[in-house]
Amino acid sequence: MKYLYRGKLYEAYSRENVSLLNYAKGAGDSTYDMEELRYLFRDWMQDAHPELEDLDYMDELEFSDLQDRYGEYFDEFEKRLEGGLYRNEPEVYSSTRRNMDLSKQKLLPNNTWLIHFSDNARSIARDGFTVGADDITTLGITRHTNKGYESEGYNFAFLANSREVENTARSKKYGKHAVMFRGSGVHFYHYGDNENQIVFYGPDVKEFVLLENDGGDFKVVGNQNHTSRDYLFDPTTTRNSEQSIVQCVDWVEKNWQQYKNMLFWRVK
Repeated sequence: MKYLYRGKLYEAYSRENVSLLNYAKGAGDSTYDMEELRYLFRDWMQDAHPELEDLDYMDELEFSDLQDRYGEYFDEFEKRLEGGLYRNEPEVYSSTRRNMDLSKQKLLPNNTWLIHFSDNARSIARDGFTVGADDITTLGITRHTNKGYESEGYNFAFLANSREVENTARSKKYGKHAVMFRGSGVHFYHYGDNENQIVFYGPDVKEFVLLENDGGDFKVVGNQNHTSRDYLFDPTTTRNSEQSIVQCVDWVEKNWQQYKNMLFWRVK
């Protein structure tokens, strides 16, 4: 799907990807989303400036009115956040703007090869990204949540030919297996993870290549049309099976058109 955004033509699968790009571009000079933190700002104001009148009515104000009335205190509040105030609050430690910088000013083309690591890669290949983050303001932390995700939303991946893919394949920090797919997304640099990450709207992706880790080596798993018991591509049969994830990526990029009927897992 193509449509116009701020006078420029972008290719995107969904409005959600453009909404995320718009949000990231609007970060300005602040690393915090003050509208998202307005209730923490209220609590701080009531503690730090009890001498001010009408603080009990801050919740009733539109955010623009809140800025007009108490704008001079926002810089002070942000400095306190930088100093560790509310550091344990999810709105602060998971803040997208606090933890992630926009690396590219436009969406990736739809045909960009990406990789997402997961212990549930086969389920993703079969059913798609059924869960994800639904709040673009809190993408800074996407793991180790107590509750987990319950609905569709944003997910993250790596550029298929990036160093992050090799490092993650070795460390298994996001999961043992992987899915490879073509898609669009927003390119960020994540400070906490020290990684270039592509954030995308999960339901956009309908076709996957399944890469399974078999005894430390990644191999390409054929779809339901691949009746052979062997892997569709097994780099361990070559002379040098080191960096098997790199060899799998290279094979898929070179051969996907020839083997697409047996290669792609398609979401029904």
